[in-house]
Amino acid sequence: MGQRIRTRVVKDPAERKREILDGAMELFATKGYEQTSMRDIARHLNISLGLCYRYYDSKQKLFQEAMQQYVEDICAAYFTILHDETRDLTEKLDLLFHMLKEEEQQMRYHDFFHQPENIGFHEELAVKLCKYMQPHLQQELQRYAKQNHLKIQHEELLLSFLTYGQIGSHASVSSPDTQQLHQLRVYIDLLLKQECIPDDTI
Repeated sequence: MGQRIRTRVVKDPAERKREILDGAMELFATKGYEQTSMRDIARHLNISLGLCYRYYDSKQKLFQEAMQQYVEDICAAYFTILHDETRDLTEKLDLLFHMLKEEEQQMRYHDFFHQPENIGFHEELAVKLCKYMQPHLQQELQRYAKQNHLKIQHEELLLSFLTYGQIGSHASVSSPDTQQLHQLRVYIDLLLKQECIPDDTI
């Protein structure tokens, strides 16, 4: 009998990159970021160390890309709601806050970012989320004002609060509870009412 030849599995580069990101984040969550090496990641995924380095030349770059991918994954669901032209802004905000309450713990890398020793990473993630969401929120805010013949008195200030003003609540190790989310939602309504006034020029 001839020797069985091991077939090398060739995957699409995008699929392979995602596999490495997910495998790395699993290890970061169980072993800790500092305690995990690129060799550990390769062993965990049963791939060569060289293959890991072909896609990511350092653990730091791998982690930064994993964080950015996580931001985009989270926001993809938010944007589906935010850019739904069949709903008004109030309804969109209600749905977004419902998602925060019901689905946050099911997010792909939730466990890693909510470990006490990773609070610095969690704060960095919160800032990246805000930066990524801000132009989309601005677009919807402007659409809301136009549709309702309103003028936004201090658009940049309002937009800044609606995004970065909530970092303190969302970047903590424990997720915001129902009462906190409700209070944030009330504050946003008050701000919108204060800042969006009838446009007398129309």
